[in-house]
Amino acid sequence: MKKAHYLAFLSLLFLIGLVSCNNKPYLDGELVLTNINIVDVRHGEIIPNMDIVIVDDKIAQIVQTDTYRFRADSLLEGNGLYIIPGLWDMHVHVRQFEKSFFPLFIAHGVTGIRDMFNPLIDEIGAWKDSVNQAAGLTPRVGLVAGRLVDGAQERNWPGSIILEGADHVKEEVIEVAQAKGYDFIKVYSALSSSQLEAIAYAAQGADLPIAGHLPVTVPLKQAIALGQKSIEHLEGFNIAISTLNDSLMAEIKKARESKGARAATIAFWQGEALARQHRDSSLVEEMMSLLKENEVYPCSAFFYMSDQRINNPHKTIDPQVFGFDYYPDSLVDQYTARLERSYPPELMDAYKTTYAGYLQLIRDFEKYEVPFLAGTDTSPARPVLPGRSLHQELQLMQESGVRPATLLKAATMYPARFMQAEDKYGTVEEGKMADLVLLNQNPLNDIAHAQKISAVILKGKLYSKEQLVDALQSIRK
Repeated sequence: MKKAHYLAFLSLLFLIGLVSCNNKPYLDGELVLTNINIVDVRHGEIIPNMDIVIVDDKIAQIVQTDTYRFRADSLLEGNGLYIIPGLWDMHVHVRQFEKSFFPLFIAHGVTGIRDMFNPLIDEIGAWKDSVNQAAGLTPRVGLVAGRLVDGAQERNWPGSIILEGADHVKEEVIEVAQAKGYDFIKVYSALSSSQLEAIAYAAQGADLPIAGHLPVTVPLKQAIALGQKSIEHLEGFNIAISTLNDSLMAEIKKARESKGARAATIAFWQGEALARQHRDSSLVEEMMSLLKENEVYPCSAFFYMSDQRINNPHKTIDPQVFGFDYYPDSLVDQYTARLERSYPPELMDAYKTTYAGYLQLIRDFEKYEVPFLAGTDTSPARPVLPGRSLHQELQLMQESGVRPATLLKAATMYPARFMQAEDKYGTVEEGKMADLVLLNQNPLNDIAHAQKISAVILKGKLYSKEQLVDALQSIRK
């Protein structure tokens, strides 16, 4: 082909492309992300080369790349980045540390939390509303309980509602929760069977869910039957799926009656370890069916803090590992004391065996498709760095052999389902809230890639990696 003809041919191709481009319809949005790989959390697949249009704080439209032109206030070329729904940490305690905790959550892609116990704020419902309406690096608060409800023991958490018996639950628990705007009643470890039953029936009458710890003297089946909607820290599962179930529960109750709550707690953990050696596959299948039928969600909030206790004795403490630069000195002192705390050798051995049993339990959840929640127990009482600890929890659970897609559900879709908010959160779909995390690598290949954050979108506003780093620098001491 002669040079003149070749140039004419290229010009014709250019004109055809220009006409084709000009014929593309327009989409309007405030923020547009182009050429993004959507991580389909529901099916564990990648939807490649998509454009996402965000208006206000919602995902307005999702279209194939190169099918539309855009009029947008801001446009981000994704160039193959991966996008997931904002992550949820479903077991945290914020207390008075919003200034430190909130930016750390967002910088690590945690755009939503469930606060399990916040006794320092009187009007908890008003606090939740104010947080959810706030601008800036402030996560969504999905659900919150102001105070936990416990039985009398040697040491109760300050701010707890302590029941001496099973009477007056309506006045002492339900009326307080309703007046203060709690989303649920948090139950705790020292409650008796009769106390848990009284709370459950009173809460049901008030249309308030119950969630929290499995009381150590209460069989897991009973808590499920009473309507407890989440079981924190996976407590009681080893015993419940063991052929020694009845005898171990009898020993725990005997320890409680003769020696007190602390002895019962030690007997409980030793029982969880012993039960690990007597797992029964038929009991496992029965338990998984019960969880699904009753819509009860186990919540992890165990692996990272247990890994600290079991595998990482902190003879020297690296302040950066635990984020000490972000906290007031009083909190650093409290965290340091916690890290230096020692445990009886027999209890440490029980924790190690229980840990292995709980990893196997995560595999059971995947096998039987039981929804479960990822949580960390981030709090002023534990040196668990907000945000980053959720990634560590997920990575430790991945060591059980479960697929990254399953773990991603535990931090996105399953929390939305638990909160009855699937119309708002949990997946990247049109109409959902624009709480999103842009990643440099595919998290379906390795859940550790969920920490490779390029940017976070919160309530429709884009925060680049640089902006997130700057925000954390601003709260350093």
